Amino acid sequence: MEFNRCLSCMETVSTYPCPHCGYDPGAESAFPYALQPGTILNGKYVVGTVLGQGGFGITYSGWDLALESKVAIKEYFPSAQVSRTQTSGALQWYNTEAGRTARDSGREMFLKEARKMARVSRIPQVVRVLDLFQQNNTAYIVMDFVEGENLKNRLKKTGPLPWDHARDIFLPAIDAMEQVHKAGLVHRDLSPDNLMLTPDGSVRILDLGAAKDLNINTGASSMQVAKGGFSPLEQYTQRGGSGPWTDVYAMAATMYFTLTGVLPLPSVDRLAKDTLRWDLPQLAALPGNVLTALQKAMVISPEARTQSMAEFASQLTAPSPVAAQPRQPVRKVEPDRDKGTEAKAVENKKPEAAPESKKEPAPKGKEVPGDTAASKEPEHSGGSSGKARKRLPVIAAVLTLLVVAGGIIVWAASSVGNLKQSGETVSAGSYHTVGLKADGTVVATGLNAYGQCNVSGWTDIVAISAGGYHTVGLKADGTVVATGWNTCGQCDVSGWTDIVAISADTYHTVGLKTDGTVVAVGDNANGQCDVSGWTDIVAISAGGYHTVGLKADGTVVATGWNTCGQCDVSGWTDIVAISADTYHTVGLKTDGTVVAVGDNANGQCDVSGWTDIVAISAGSYYTVGLNADGTVVATGANEYGQCDVSSWTDIVAVSAGFSHTVGLKKDGTLVAVGANWRGECNVSDWKGIRLP
Repeated sequence: MEFNRCLSCMETVSTYPCPHCGYDPGAESAFPYALQPGTILNGKYVVGTVLGQGGFGITYSGWDLALESKVAIKEYFPSAQVSRTQTSGALQWYNTEAGRTARDSGREMFLKEARKMARVSRIPQVVRVLDLFQQNNTAYIVMDFVEGENLKNRLKKTGPLPWDHARDIFLPAIDAMEQVHKAGLVHRDLSPDNLMLTPDGSVRILDLGAAKDLNINTGASSMQVAKGGFSPLEQYTQRGGSGPWTDVYAMAATMYFTLTGVLPLPSVDRLAKDTLRWDLPQLAALPGNVLTALQKAMVISPEARTQSMAEFASQLTAPSPVAAQPRQPVRKVEPDRDKGTEAKAVENKKPEAAPESKKEPAPKGKEVPGDTAASKEPEHSGGSSGKARKRLPVIAAVLTLLVVAGGIIVWAASSVGNLKQSGETVSAGSYHTVGLKADGTVVATGLNAYGQCNVSGWTDIVAISAGGYHTVGLKADGTVVATGWNTCGQCDVSGWTDIVAISADTYHTVGLKTDGTVVAVGDNANGQCDVSGWTDIVAISAGGYHTVGLKADGTVVATGWNTCGQCDVSGWTDIVAISADTYHTVGLKTDGTVVAVGDNANGQCDVSGWTDIVAISAGSYYTVGLNADGTVVATGANEYGQCDVSSWTDIVAVSAGFSHTVGLKKDGTLVAVGANWRGECNVSDWKGIRLP
């Protein structure tokens, strides 16, 4: 049977590119592990292009040959545990304990979750499950295809929405989720990605693939999921006590993002230091009852939080405004069985109120209603906290190494006690980019709300490092200068001497001394500045809440926050370069291969196949590698195009920021891709940048 429909939009076509959507099957696929468009599943479903990919699955457009209708097909594909044979489409599961568990238990759980979804098919706002089957050594769910755009994409176009507009989206969605909860399910993955806005103005709730049965409340969660900024604290624990209150938090966090354009601080980070801002102009414009409802729905402690969608809706629609309530005290979650939940909130000693100066700022440009940059607010992103440029073998006590870093400078050393400065020459921060010129002066572009780009007066600089909202420069005499946000003391470097390397992240700054010891300033709530005992260090990298050090013998040490395993580097050997960001750490080995630890929800740690690498850079949720031939590879989140580096050539240094990537070419010019909300990618006219 001839199939004459576009494999993307499924409209009738006679030739490509598609006249309806522009799809061209000859173009390079952005999803190398996905099924090939045109694949037939279960004898009746034609697989189209990829609609989206997450940590546990790939969703495709599709066509039901029997019913002649467009569908969505979700494939169980836990990216960290599986690969695919493209000739047959079958999955190949990694022969590890985690891989076997994902193959057997995970796949069965995926099927069970789909059967649960069928229980809520009567709810108009919820996408229906149409079919369920196994093939290719995995499982598939066929669902209604919903026309429209998700809230995330809508916000990219419109910027933050006022409450008068947001209300028409969220009140129907909240009502639908109340019905889902009454049916015995909790969604556990609500976010702007999973609220679909249809052409007729209605709202549909997508992707109940992570849904949990509320009637089964013993043992570990069926599929542990967490989405930074939107998931509540209980989703980060092995026995998290999910319930309607879990979806309440996620819905409120989605509303917060919709109203402000600012991605909320991850709940697990708020446990350590709650800097979630309630003083943004868009929130101040809300009716008092709406602001209060948001605050109650986003309380960290599950027990102290708003408990149901019905209660949340009642607060949002209260007839008279009420005064905003103060922030709830921080509580820790401990496993428990009390009151039918899997976790009990145990209140710690109430912390002293954080001074206003300790609150994390949001870029001022993000606070303007209508700003088209409806983007992620950095979750402690340190921009380019640790990049590497050139690898040479580690030879016993004698080390010769060139490193480029947003925190690891390029330097050469004949021994630990005789480190020579050379310096990083380009560094990408959260919303700004800094460049070091051949004459020792510095240029900067992008957000300057906190003075992070005030570098025009700097001279005799040999290394630079762009943190989240501050910039640090290393001078030829071994002293250090800094400019920008300093509420945590991350710019208090004026007393440093004999420094040969610097690394800046959002909340702290680290310096390497000529004798191989390390100094640090800034926030130390998670022990990220506990580096005073380190010795024989030859390179440093500051991550969001952790710090990594490379020793002369090629081993690695780390200190600080380790919730995602980003500090699990004790077994690494033969390392010549390191790069750390908030949730993951990357190491470059002497043979040009790369290792990585930490969160891999977006594939940012999928570097095992990289070879002949001479530079690495860990950005927020993605990783970039420089090949010996001057080309660049990247893996991880790419929603803003920050990984679109495959066409780059003649590159000699790379730097990955929050959502943009910068490359230095061998002629001293720069290229950049990714988000350009504040001009952070406006580097094409820079000339004379110092080469490594």
